[in-house]
Amino acid sequence: MKNLHLSLTLVAALAFGLCSATAAESSEAQLIAVLKSNASQKEKADACRALAHVGSKDAVPALAALLGDEQLSHMARYGLETLPGPAVDQALRDALATLKGRQLAGVITSLGVRRDANAVKPLTKFLQDADPDVASAAARALGDIATKDAATALEAALASGAAANQLAVCEGLFRCAEAFAKAGRAKDAASVYDRLRKLPDAAHQVRAGALRGAILARGKDGVSLLAEALRGDDWVLADAAARTAMELPGNAVTKTLTDELLNRSLSADRQILVLQTLGKRADTTALPAVLAATRGGYANVCLVAIRTVAEIGDASAAPVLAELACDANREISETARQSLASLPGKKVDEAVLALLANPDSKTKLAGLQLVAMRRMVSAVPALQKATTDGDPQVRAAALKYLAEFGGEPELPGLLTQLENASDAQTRAAVESALGTLCNRIGKPDVCADKLTARLAQATPATKAALLRVLGSVGGAKAL
Repeated sequence: MKNLHLSLTLVAALAFGLCSATAAESSEAQLIAVLKSNASQKEKADACRALAHVGSKDAVPALAALLGDEQLSHMARYGLETLPGPAVDQALRDALATLKGRQLAGVITSLGVRRDANAVKPLTKFLQDADPDVASAAARALGDIATKDAATALEAALASGAAANQLAVCEGLFRCAEAFAKAGRAKDAASVYDRLRKLPDAAHQVRAGALRGAILARGKDGVSLLAEALRGDDWVLADAAARTAMELPGNAVTKTLTDELLNRSLSADRQILVLQTLGKRADTTALPAVLAATRGGYANVCLVAIRTVAEIGDASAAPVLAELACDANREISETARQSLASLPGKKVDEAVLALLANPDSKTKLAGLQLVAMRRMVSAVPALQKATTDGDPQVRAAALKYLAEFGGEPELPGLLTQLENASDAQTRAAVESALGTLCNRIGKPDVCADKLTARLAQATPATKAALLRVLGSVGGAKAL
């Protein structure tokens, strides 16, 4: 009996490939002996695992004998599935006639894993099995085998099989189609997908997946299917078409999407779907159509179009976004500012500076907000000019942002503005800007020198403001 048992350590070493090839090969007989002995379930399971690595056709009978064992059937299949040679396939096919329930479903699954083309005929019979687990396993296994006969059997089961098993049959057909496509058999793949997408009363996921597969299998010729789904009444298919478009490269797909967008016959929700898809594709050739969608039409479409411009990320859209940033519709203007703020490049900065140069106060305020959103240090000269604007709101905003982006060179100008302030509101705004700027500069003694130099000639109100700024600056000189 002692010779019939391997130590637990040795079995584990074989199971996890820790022994040399020579040692492993010489141990196959011992592993087979463990399976035939009264060893524990754990030792037999480890022996099955080890045989998956080192077994040969000699191990097939011992492993096959365990296929009906409730406790060890799954480990026996684990050992068999990786072994080379037709003996394994034959043993699994033979077991089909002797098993039921979970063990039968497991063996069917293993035949699928091994892609045994000779198992197609016997597996087809199980598509109508009263046990739903067995019928489902047969459908998936035939999908894994993925021969033309397997696909034919599954297609026949769509019409004659139980409704409860239809999803499993569809899954089997999906597996067939994917295998056909991977093998370069695009026409066969498309045929299967077409059968699935035309299936009456099919589940949403089946119709959506079938449309995706049908489009991808056809390559560039699938674009017409994509457009048809976008225009159709079925939202599930329209959404599936849009998602599939994200997987397809090339300007032809972008053109199809933009053509659908430009003809304006699509409903608002479809226009939004197309715009979101174009944004994910980030193809700059779509920009003219997207910009056109920012004008007129449904408000929600305009908003999505503005966001899509940002996703595409092309700075050439800056002038249009800058104009929209001043739109009377608050939601549109704020969305345009956010999109404009996210675009990179000098052209965008130039568009923002053009807003600051506009005589209209609302336009200037939009430009000032964008300066802040984009953190535009290059806008400091324009901000300095805006601090003397005739509109108090523009002045206040310009002072605030000048303090945030300026540096030591801007101190003298702000001090002069403090001295020349004609009202308390302006004086308070300049004082706040001075405090922020001095603390940003981080040189308390330098700032204190510049501030105290203005004290002697300052009016009482200005002097009080300077003292408050000195208090916020801190340091020995300020004290």
